[in-house]
Amino acid sequence: MRPLIVSTMLALLSLDETRIIVESDFENLSGHISLELTPFLAPKSRRCMLILKGLCEGKSVRAIAEELGVSPATISNELKKMSGYYLVRPDASEGKIPRYSVTGAGRIYLMLMESQKLNSTTGT
Repeated sequence: MRPLIVSTMLALLSLDETRIIVESDFENLSGHISLELTPFLAPKSRRCMLILKGLCEGKSVRAIAEELGVSPATISNELKKMSGYYLVRPDASEGKIPRYSVTGAGRIYLMLMESQKLNSTTGT
Protein backbone atom coordinates (compact mmCIF):
# COMPACT_ATOMS: atom_id res chain seq x y z
CA MET A 1 0.00 0.00 0.00
CA ARG A 2 2.84 2.42 0.78
CA PRO A 3 4.29 2.34 -2.77
CA LEU A 4 0.83 3.22 -4.11
CA ILE A 5 0.54 6.14 -1.71
CA VAL A 6 4.03 7.40 -2.55
CA SER A 7 3.47 7.15 -6.31
CA THR A 8 0.11 8.93 -5.99
CA MET A 9 1.73 11.72 -3.96
CA LEU A 10 4.51 12.12 -6.53
CA ALA A 11 1.96 12.29 -9.34
CA LEU A 12 0.00 14.97 -7.47
CA LEU A 13 3.14 16.99 -6.82
CA SER A 14 3.85 17.11 -10.55
CA LEU A 15 0.57 18.92 -11.28
CA ASP A 16 0.77 22.68 -11.78
CA GLU A 17 -1.37 25.04 -9.72
CA THR A 18 -2.88 22.24 -7.66
CA ARG A 19 -3.42 22.56 -3.95
CA ILE A 20 -2.41 19.36 -2.17
CA ILE A 21 -3.44 18.71 1.42
CA VAL A 22 -2.70 15.40 3.10
CA GLU A 23 -4.94 14.45 6.02
CA SER A 24 -4.60 11.42 8.24
CA ASP A 25 -6.23 10.16 11.41
CA PHE A 26 -4.04 9.01 14.27
CA GLU A 27 -4.10 5.25 14.79
CA ASN A 28 -5.54 5.61 18.30
CA LEU A 29 -8.28 7.89 16.89
CA SER A 30 -7.27 10.70 19.27
CA GLY A 31 -7.13 13.23 16.46
CA HIS A 32 -5.84 13.89 12.98
CA ILE A 33 -3.16 15.79 11.12
CA SER A 34 -3.52 17.99 8.08
CA LEU A 35 -0.45 19.03 6.09
CA GLU A 36 -0.42 21.25 3.04
CA LEU A 37 2.28 20.21 0.55
CA THR A 38 2.06 23.24 -1.76
CA PRO A 39 4.79 25.23 0.09
CA PHE A 40 7.25 22.46 -0.69
CA LEU A 41 6.67 23.10 -4.41
CA ALA A 42 7.17 26.87 -4.31
CA PRO A 43 10.53 28.08 -5.60
CA LYS A 44 13.05 29.04 -2.95
CA SER A 45 13.31 32.80 -3.03
CA ARG A 46 14.70 35.28 -0.54
CA ARG A 47 12.41 37.94 -2.01
CA CYS A 48 9.32 35.79 -1.45
CA MET A 49 10.41 35.19 2.12
CA LEU A 50 10.85 38.94 2.73
CA ILE A 51 7.49 39.73 1.12
CA LEU A 52 5.75 37.16 3.33
CA LYS A 53 7.49 38.53 6.42
CA GLY A 54 6.40 42.04 5.50
CA LEU A 55 2.79 40.94 5.02
CA CYS A 56 2.86 39.13 8.37
CA GLU A 57 4.02 42.38 9.96
CA GLY A 58 1.05 44.19 8.37
CA LYS A 59 3.08 46.18 5.85
CA SER A 60 1.58 47.43 2.61
CA VAL A 61 2.79 46.47 -0.86
CA ARG A 62 4.29 49.94 -1.23
CA ALA A 63 6.18 49.70 2.09
CA ILE A 64 7.56 46.26 1.19
CA ALA A 65 8.62 47.56 -2.24
CA GLU A 66 10.45 50.50 -0.67
CA GLU A 67 12.27 48.19 1.77
CA LEU A 68 13.36 45.87 -1.04
CA GLY A 69 14.26 48.70 -3.43
CA VAL A 70 11.86 47.62 -6.18
CA SER A 71 8.66 49.01 -7.62
CA PRO A 72 5.24 48.16 -6.15
CA ALA A 73 4.42 46.58 -9.54
CA THR A 74 7.29 44.13 -9.06
CA ILE A 75 5.92 43.13 -5.64
CA SER A 76 2.41 42.80 -7.11
CA ASN A 77 3.74 40.47 -9.81
CA GLU A 78 5.53 38.39 -7.16
CA LEU A 79 2.32 38.24 -5.11
CA LYS A 80 0.38 36.95 -8.12
CA LYS A 81 2.97 34.17 -8.57
CA MET A 82 2.89 33.41 -4.87
CA SER A 83 -0.89 33.13 -4.89
CA GLY A 84 -0.49 30.34 -7.47
CA TYR A 85 1.28 28.37 -4.72
CA TYR A 86 -1.40 29.40 -2.18
CA LEU A 87 1.20 31.26 -0.10
CA VAL A 88 -0.95 34.41 -0.11
CA ARG A 89 -4.52 35.24 -0.95
CA PRO A 90 -5.92 38.54 -2.13
CA ASP A 91 -8.35 40.12 0.27
CA ALA A 92 -11.40 41.98 -0.94
CA SER A 93 -10.34 45.58 -1.28
CA GLU A 94 -12.12 48.71 -2.29
CA GLY A 95 -9.06 50.43 -3.71
CA LYS A 96 -7.17 49.79 -6.89
CA ILE A 97 -4.33 47.88 -5.19
CA PRO A 98 -5.51 44.61 -3.62
CA ARG A 99 -4.31 43.72 -0.14
CA TYR A 100 -2.90 40.27 0.46
CA SER A 101 -2.83 38.04 3.50
CA VAL A 102 -0.48 35.18 4.26
CA THR A 103 -2.09 31.73 4.24
CA GLY A 104 -1.20 28.71 6.35
CA ALA A 105 0.87 27.47 3.42
CA GLY A 106 2.70 30.80 3.39
CA ARG A 107 3.54 30.44 7.07
CA ILE A 108 4.87 26.92 6.43
CA TYR A 109 6.97 28.31 3.55
CA LEU A 110 8.40 30.95 5.89
CA MET A 111 9.30 28.32 8.47
CA LEU A 112 10.96 26.16 5.79
CA MET A 113 12.95 29.07 4.39
CA GLU A 114 14.01 30.34 7.82
CA SER A 115 15.10 26.87 8.93
CA GLN A 116 17.15 26.48 5.72
CA LYS A 117 18.71 29.88 6.32
CA LEU A 118 19.55 28.87 9.90
CA ASN A 119 21.00 25.53 8.75
CA SER A 120 23.15 27.21 6.10
CA THR A 121 24.62 29.67 8.61
CA THR A 122 25.38 26.96 11.19
CA GLY A 123 26.90 24.63 8.61
CA THR A 124 24.44 21.75 9.07
